[in-house]
Amino acid sequence: MYETLIQRNLRWAGHLSRLDNSRLPKQIIYSNLKEGHHDIGRPKLRFKDTVKRNLKHKQIPLGSCDDRQAKTGLCGEIYSGVAWLGFLPLERRRSVPPPEVPPEQRGLLSPLDESRFARVQMNFSVAFSNGTNYFNEGFYLTAFRTWPNKNYLILALAIIYIITLLGNLVLLIVILMNSSLQNPKYLAVCNLAVVDISMNSVIIPQMVPVFVFNQNHVSFGACFSQMFFMHFFGDMESFSLAILAYDRLIAICWPLRYSTINTNLRMLLIIGGIWSLVILLEIFPISLAARLPYCASREVQSCCCEHGPVYKLACADTSYNRQLGTAKSLTVLLGPLTFIIFTYVIVVVAVMRIASTTQRWKAFHTCFTHLLLVLLYYMPVMLAYVLGNLRLIQNVDLFTAILTVSVTLPPMLNPIIYSLKTDELRDKIVKLLGKSKVAQQIIKNEASD
Repeated sequence: MYETLIQRNLRWAGHLSRLDNSRLPKQIIYSNLKEGHHDIGRPKLRFKDTVKRNLKHKQIPLGSCDDRQAKTGLCGEIYSGVAWLGFLPLERRRSVPPPEVPPEQRGLLSPLDESRFARVQMNFSVAFSNGTNYFNEGFYLTAFRTWPNKNYLILALAIIYIITLLGNLVLLIVILMNSSLQNPKYLAVCNLAVVDISMNSVIIPQMVPVFVFNQNHVSFGACFSQMFFMHFFGDMESFSLAILAYDRLIAICWPLRYSTINTNLRMLLIIGGIWSLVILLEIFPISLAARLPYCASREVQSCCCEHGPVYKLACADTSYNRQLGTAKSLTVLLGPLTFIIFTYVIVVVAVMRIASTTQRWKAFHTCFTHLLLVLLYYMPVMLAYVLGNLRLIQNVDLFTAILTVSVTLPPMLNPIIYSLKTDELRDKIVKLLGKSKVAQQIIKNEASD
């Protein structure tokens, strides 16, 4: 559909270029208003702006195509209404010899018409021989196209991203600067902080040029790279919570043997094994989606290159991709959640055997922070799943906005909750901030002396 619109646009440009300047259609399209002003923001694209954009998209040199007298070469064919050119880059068009005119049409066409026919036939045979468009290897993100509140959403996501960076970086710095915090528990916390930063860094920064500056074209490689990292870090969120649940299980059920069972080396091996496992889980479905022929629409109905909205655009049987994606999603979501529930059952049984009420409360308080993180991650995901399947929200843009916020909000809140609810970590942060204030006061006193 997109290629058809480009062809019609360039063909109409050829018709207009042949009209006399006194003709009304040409005056309407190419004239400018003498009075008035446009609204604040980017001016609306004019017809000739879209023609230039399409020429640039097809790698047809602009040159003097706006000059009415330049009617040779590619510009001449545009003026002639032949808008089928541009499926191949200019270098490839020059290197591939044009096919011959069919015998039944030889002698019926002028030399110029024969050249045009050869170019058109060459472009169609090469561009569509494998069911895909050779040059237009990319996708267009079309979410929030008609949503009037997208600027407020981008602003909210920018604030979420800044807080995510500040909170998680402070958390990492405090743990690295204090040797007393360099234990298996805080290694798992550092792993979660790295995943949080990476998750929002994959999603939010790329949305600014797409929805603020309308640069919504994403190349084929960039789209599938973002797809891999977005799903990878999204899956690592649930596995990181499972690692924290494992640490709490050992600390509560076997407190005296904690230092020997859960060492720093074993925790690093567990984290490395989880990263390797998730990489293997993501490579297969995404590599299969990258091999599909995308000869139909290139408009991705999402704010980023998600697996589901992208593979549905393929003009081939995608039932296996759908089944594989569903199986993978259930595995990475329900697998860690089942493990977390299992650990909490064991923890509750172990805590109920403790006679002292004070010790019971202390044990439950230890798990409370982790339980908040689990609820914060899984509740929005489940809510979005229910809303999507029951179709309670008919507006696609609104549903995409809710899903985006639900995915990016936990990485922002995780370091805040962990810092406020963990006494040891909160004290270290207060001491770090206190030292910085004392140092600033000493510098001011020395400057005044």
